[in-house]
Amino acid sequence: MRELVTVAIPLLNATLSPTEEDILANSMSMLRQYPIIWLCAEGTTPPAPDCMQNTTTSVFHFPVKYFESKAAFSKLLLMPDFYERFSWAENMLLHPLDTWMIKNELHYWCKQGYDLLMTAPNWNQSTIKDNLAGQFARFTGPSLSQKQALGNAFNDSGFFLCHIEKISAAIQATKKEAYAYRHDNSIANADLVFFELVPNRILPRLRKPTRIVQKFFAQQLTVAEMLISGKSKNIPFVITGVKQPSDIERVKQITSISL
Repeated sequence: MRELVTVAIPLLNATLSPTEEDILANSMSMLRQYPIIWLCAEGTTPPAPDCMQNTTTSVFHFPVKYFESKAAFSKLLLMPDFYERFSWAENMLLHPLDTWMIKNELHYWCKQGYDLLMTAPNWNQSTIKDNLAGQFARFTGPSLSQKQALGNAFNDSGFFLCHIEKISAAIQATKKEAYAYRHDNSIANADLVFFELVPNRILPRLRKPTRIVQKFFAQQLTVAEMLISGKSKNIPFVITGVKQPSDIERVKQITSISL
């Protein structure tokens, strides 16, 4: 019987910053019952902080070129072979260490029947509007400038939950477009732009949530602050874009306001 979900943590640097250590400790308080996989460059040994004790931890190594930057890592996420490494689990949670977990909801989200849940875009950083319907040509797809604009909306994203077989099949079914996105260095966050635009453009290959549901899954920090300032109660599962100690304090402030 396959595992329900495994947690994959990319390690772009050989050592953790103090903020990353705090994020990891917070997440492990809620995720230690799940298998944890470090995603590392070949030749890299992951850290072993105290918070990782009593967890089932493994290491998957990939070529060094994919760990030179966030943009380089996004190319790896557009390859079906990447997801096949996790075939012993039904789902994979990709958990970059700029993501603060607020609620212990991973089991809940795995059981909702979605094939892909991503961090909600920050539309204030893009010229593309929130409602994508009708903005792009259905068969030819978006223009390069539209892809680039949408990429900006994902600048503080990267956290997602996917059904491993379905996401691999979707990439394989659109492999020419996946190849193009993987090799276009002008598109920021190419993996997220691809997942947002390509798999369901002509055929519904992936079950994805509505925008409302997506906001309960994950929000970028600046978006979450705007929603809470508007007295929204939509505190998500996680908040992304947490990169320094002051960001953690901002997240805690958001959470306290919502209570």
